[in-house]
Amino acid sequence: MDPLLDAIRRMRRDLGLQISRHVLCMHVGFDDERVRLYRAAAGRRELDAQFPWAAIRRVCFKDNGPMASDMVYVIADDRTFVIPLEADGGGDFWRQLRVRGVVPPGLHEQATLSMDGRFYCWPPWEGPNKTKPL
Repeated sequence: MDPLLDAIRRMRRDLGLQISRHVLCMHVGFDDERVRLYRAAAGRRELDAQFPWAAIRRVCFKDNGPMASDMVYVIADDRTFVIPLEADGGGDFWRQLRVRGVVPPGLHEQATLSMDGRFYCWPPWEGPNKTKPL
């Protein structure tokens, strides 16, 4: 099991969020109001989920080193969305989180430059492994 997903589940439980399915996307689109996540299906994109920017409660960035895609975990309302930075639009979405003030610039830069296998959350998670590499 992915240690970060376990941590996300613990955070969701601490926040009193209902555990529901996780959404892993392959394309990210957004406008001023909403984020839209798409999955690939039979060679075309299908809308899989969407949420308003204002619904974001927590964002975690998981550094997976130079050989794998880094992941952005977004908790919005009662769902967790998993967005690989290598997804089409994933990098633009990560930058928008900083531009829109969802993730502070200092933490955003630290997470972006990391290669140490850690995860970075905003707001900070006060769990037992908050600074321990996964």
